[in-house]
Amino acid sequence: MYNLFPQFWLRKPKPSDWGCNMTIGIVGICDYWQSLIFASDQMISAQDFSGDSIAIKIGSIHPHWGMLYSADDIGCISDIYSDVRSNLDRGTVQTLQQVMQTVIGEYRRELTAKKNAFLSRFDLDLASFKREGRSIFGDAIFSDYCGQLERMSLGCDFLVGGFDDQKLPHVFVVGNPGEKNSYDSIGFWAIGTGANSALSNLFFHSFRVSLTLPRAVYHICESKFMAESAMGVGKATSVVVLTKVEGRIATADLSDDFIKEIRNWWEIEGRPRITPTIEKAVADGLADPEKFRRVVF
Repeated sequence: MYNLFPQFWLRKPKPSDWGCNMTIGIVGICDYWQSLIFASDQMISAQDFSGDSIAIKIGSIHPHWGMLYSADDIGCISDIYSDVRSNLDRGTVQTLQQVMQTVIGEYRRELTAKKNAFLSRFDLDLASFKREGRSIFGDAIFSDYCGQLERMSLGCDFLVGGFDDQKLPHVFVVGNPGEKNSYDSIGFWAIGTGANSALSNLFFHSFRVSLTLPRAVYHICESKFMAESAMGVGKATSVVVLTKVEGRIATADLSDDFIKEIRNWWEIEGRPRITPTIEKAVADGLADPEKFRRVVF
């Protein structure tokens, strides 16, 4: 066990935590299934403005489980977090199926509520619309409303990670319309506008469950830093680690100073860069007609 931090905790989410889809959220399993790492930015973006170091996007849904979000519409995020937490007994360990079904169930419930709100202007809900909608609106308008309801989305994804009742780690995503995708087979995943950059880096470095915790923490942080080139991904960073310790799951966060140290190491030594030696070698090659040959184009 790598004792990186003096205090173990998992922050209880609150309404001010919620952000939007221009974000990065990463979860990875490492240390031979002993540890699980969460990372995210802290930026909140809106149509005309944004601010960094505002939101803590890594939320606790159970002492052994955390959840990250990516959302176009932040209106439902707080309710889903709250309801998931309420439906997971924090005093008992939870199976993977219990956690999955709870997150999926609350996602679908919120989506149904959104559809019911749309139909409430006609004093209808989904059930009465299915029964009476065609006779009320006629075929054409009924079909149009059916299409609108079918396309309706919460505009959010949730990346969930944690340890089940057997203390085995898991990573999965729940998205529209309440479907889940499991990433246990590779042991990591990312969501948000910065996901492509983060995933590209994790695949490039062959991130895997056998990585030591220090190396995995570095690659997760590095992937978050790489994701900062995406629109709306802030520089401020949150990292939380869940680790099996003496039969229990302990939780810790990386301090801001420690994350700054890791960023400094990355910028000085780890960040992809062109060295003067490489630049000169390429320049010499371009000056060599055998290596840089003129052709008709």
